[in-house]
Amino acid sequence: MQNVELVAIIPDKSVSEAFNILRDFPRYADLCEAVRSVKLLKGESGEVLSEWEVNFRAGVMRWTEQDLVDPTVPEIAFQQIKGDAKYFAGSWRFRENEGGCSVIFQAQFDMGIPSLAEVIEPVAVVALLENIQSILTGFFGDSITIEEGELCAGAA
Repeated sequence: MQNVELVAIIPDKSVSEAFNILRDFPRYADLCEAVRSVKLLKGESGEVLSEWEVNFRAGVMRWTEQDLVDPTVPEIAFQQIKGDAKYFAGSWRFRENEGGCSVIFQAQFDMGIPSLAEVIEPVAVVALLENIQSILTGFFGDSITIEEGELCAGAA
């Protein structure tokens, strides 16, 4: 299992503004090169589900996730319920900063190929971090910065 965390500083956006921007999943494909498509679905018990297609190196990864969007925290949590990876879950969290806010993306994943994990999972970590940076740049522009020492990836 791999753990990934990325912390980005978003100048001139409040937590509420950044949260409302990032909760608009269908816009991801319009603003971010990494995301091919996002479709919102309703689950059997009324929960929000989303189907994702994202660029993954020379190919495409697909999955369906259950999303919990909680403006009271604020946090966007997700859990893959089917897809190309064996396991994929995580969250977007937000905190106020002077002059803006921080957005903290964290995720855990397992590609599900133990014999190739040492080769595939480091590539997947880099691809995931690149895609998250692409999403943030697509929504907030080049003014975002990654906090020093807070970008990390490693095995759990």
